Amino acid sequence: MAAHTATPRYPRSAWLVFAVVAVLSVLLGRVLAHATQAPSHRAVAPNGVGVIIAGTSQTSAIANVQRLSPLIVSGSSPHGLAPGVTRVVNVKVKNPNGVKILILKARVVVGDASEGCRAHPNIRTTMYVASVLHAHRYIVPKHGKILIPLTITMRNLQDTGIKALGTFVSGNQNACKGVRFPLTYKAVGKRV
Repeated sequence: MAAHTATPRYPRSAWLVFAVVAVLSVLLGRVLAHATQAPSHRAVAPNGVGVIIAGTSQTSAIANVQRLSPLIVSGSSPHGLAPGVTRVVNVKVKNPNGVKILILKARVVVGDASEGCRAHPNIRTTMYVASVLHAHRYIVPKHGKILIPLTITMRNLQDTGIKALGTFVSGNQNACKGVRFPLTYKAVGKRV
């Protein structure tokens, strides 16, 4: 006859402690993420033509590194964005640490300008990912800074109109004239 081995069981109080710790960890992470955002800055479009982009700087994470300060990430605000136009956004990554940092990812997150002018489907951005084949390696020197060029494009929806998330999106972009899209700059790196 085979011996019966019992699966260890945890008392209900242990499960309650695990649940409370998990919830507190999530809440603390959200509070810390909100606390790291810096005030925004605004770009000015010439004579109200095109779209104005507002930017928000944000500190960002350093992966697999302990006892290092977070990277300080900010960026430029493109001028003269209009349907069909692409502009370069320089993401500036400052390293306050005494070690070199390899950037793993950098991106610009675009928020909605208004209820009538949403970021999706109007705006498209590029993202830097170090793991992509033949990607340039960005290494931030000790106590130094670098610029990572990304692009932001305002799509020309008037030509076609598109279907987004199962709903038809009108090609009329009049609601986007003279608005400001909030930008958040993010980057993640690791010690070299």
